[in-house]
Amino acid sequence: MIRLLLFLILLPGFVFSQFAYEVINTIPARNASTALSQAWAGGLNGVQVNKMDLNNDAQEDLVLFDRSANKVLTYLSVNNDFTYSPEYETFFPTDLNNFLLLRDYDGDGRKDIFTGNPFGIKVYKNTTSSTEFLAWEHYRFPTPGGGASDVIITTGFSGKINIQLQADDLPSIMDMDGDGDLDILCMDFSGSGQIEYHKNVSTNSSTPDYIRITEEWGGLRECGCGEFAFTNESCNTSGRTHHAGGKFLLALDVDANGATDLLFSESGCDSLYLFTNDGTTENAVFSTATVFPSKNASKGLYPTAFYEDVDFDNTKDLLLSYGVFERTDEVTDFSQSLQFFKNNGTTTQPLFSTNPFPLLQSSMIDVGENAVPAFFDFDKDGDEDLFIGSFGKLRSSGNFSSSLFLFENKGTQAEPLFELINEDYANLSDLNLYNLKPQFIDVSSDGKTDLVFTATNQSGSTTLYYITNTTQSGLQLEAIVNPTDITILFHENIHLTDVNNDGLVDLLIGKADGAVEYWRNTGSGNSPAWQLEDNAFLGLGASTLRQNPSLFTGFLNDTNEPDLVLTDQHGVLRILSDFNLQEEFSNAEEELLYNPLSKQFENRNLGGRIWVTSYSHSSGNTSLFVGNMLGGLQVLTSLRNENTFEVYPNPLTITQPLTIETLSAGTIQLFSTTGQLLNHFAIAKGMTKLSLPILQSGVYLLRFSSNGATLTRRLVIYQ
Repeated sequence: MIRLLLFLILLPGFVFSQFAYEVINTIPARNASTALSQAWAGGLNGVQVNKMDLNNDAQEDLVLFDRSANKVLTYLSVNNDFTYSPEYETFFPTDLNNFLLLRDYDGDGRKDIFTGNPFGIKVYKNTTSSTEFLAWEHYRFPTPGGGASDVIITTGFSGKINIQLQADDLPSIMDMDGDGDLDILCMDFSGSGQIEYHKNVSTNSSTPDYIRITEEWGGLRECGCGEFAFTNESCNTSGRTHHAGGKFLLALDVDANGATDLLFSESGCDSLYLFTNDGTTENAVFSTATVFPSKNASKGLYPTAFYEDVDFDNTKDLLLSYGVFERTDEVTDFSQSLQFFKNNGTTTQPLFSTNPFPLLQSSMIDVGENAVPAFFDFDKDGDEDLFIGSFGKLRSSGNFSSSLFLFENKGTQAEPLFELINEDYANLSDLNLYNLKPQFIDVSSDGKTDLVFTATNQSGSTTLYYITNTTQSGLQLEAIVNPTDITILFHENIHLTDVNNDGLVDLLIGKADGAVEYWRNTGSGNSPAWQLEDNAFLGLGASTLRQNPSLFTGFLNDTNEPDLVLTDQHGVLRILSDFNLQEEFSNAEEELLYNPLSKQFENRNLGGRIWVTSYSHSSGNTSLFVGNMLGGLQVLTSLRNENTFEVYPNPLTITQPLTIETLSAGTIQLFSTTGQLLNHFAIAKGMTKLSLPILQSGVYLLRFSSNGATLTRRLVIYQ
């Protein structure tokens, strides 16, 4: 036993795990009388739409890529519907950039990945076998002299060159000429406003070979929003420069005449255009531009279109979304940012409905963008209600402003049911503020919980405000909004908590440069005032890897000390246990989410910029509600450590590896039935495979110890 204790002491940097969560969608929510079947799917902003078989059941599932959060979203096809299944997102490459188009480049029946890269278009080959999770391999394109390129290359007018794109371009990658391989349309990178056609001339499907056929495909030139020149004429610019933003292209034979037509849009503009081809695919001729599929189809800037079957009738439909990275206007409605136009014709001769409806978003909570959650029992019924701050929308008054959504808890604290009863609680939209991020806390030190929030005024200044609560329980807000003298940059975040345990509410500010500042409350009574105490709280100084961190403090485990949650622009969580007892944030846990497929704990992008709050069930379990920049929420519920020591196969042969699953890190001791210690191991949470020492056939005991608890399993080994 002395040897075992010495072994544990010498384990380098070994820390028992404290936090384990799984994503759930079991808490009911509804909009008035309509149940939201996927309430906690996390929202959408501007997505690219793809389909592929994720779970090897011979059905194509839905794969979206939201470029605003650089996030893959996966939906399984279940009973002619799509069910959000985020556990598959982990199996996509981590360096997807700007766009994700799933196309079968090598004709093996499996969709491959085309994505952006600073130097062009990167390709990942699908190497998934029928018995494993999704797997990808970066395909490198052969170059003259025996080298290889990380991105697609084409034969230009002076040899092999990269196919280059602007960051917000979205190329068309499809078989344009019907020869069975993928061709590429993209905008001329030099900014001429013309379209390049790169034809795949390979005779070996596994090795694409592109040749740039023309830089002037269709004789079309983009001149500005809704302004085009035809037959290779120059733009009549009247001295102004051509529109320099990103361009969207989709090659599609709309009129089924065998010649590829073009759908086109551009950033900063609000219409999608159809160019009907009066020539052939290779020698296209365009002469007119028509707003497509109808005059008012788009509800925002930079509409992008995708052609996939989403209503399970084996006919491809038209999907419209937005190609923006972030809001640049007041008009775009991100709460309805994926529109479905049903195809009443055939895939080869489409006839699209002119009356679209939102796809997916009508079954989820989506407040548009920047969903910032907070809980408070506003109606004094003993359970916490859900408030969500939103970024804002254009009001009938003509002002763009935020509101506070209220989902009343119509269930209990143990079994909540959230129902939307007010989209503008306390008429906060009348303040003409946007970028609203709320929190409920007693900022005036009078024993009543107040509404505190940051928001941006119409002049662009972001300030900390509070509205005093006049009742001891419940919520009755004064009419007066109190601005403080604390101002921050637009994307920065403030969390209020009592850091030094003096009974006054302090500030933790997540700065644009990645630092976390601690501002101590030096006021008294109902007059809070703050001064900077530490510009690198817990060692969190400026960092090139972290921007605008958001913070949350709460009692998330079984200790009596609060824990600190930190997030950043990558959409992942980090939690530091008992932060008031810590000197550095470097001890924070990162791999917090359990993936039921891989049976491992992982970090996962929950939606770009995210904001966290907690909900304490009366059972003692705690859930994290995570709002994100996509306008939605996800719910993470804590996994308890009881009975979380699984051992298999059992029995096993002397040559088989042993698999152990736990929800926390700990140590394993292997004993004989007479109590002799035979071996010991340190394991991480999740699934671990162990190669045991050569043992004789017989019965053994495995003892797992973690966080002061011990579990024992009998293990049978045979020849």
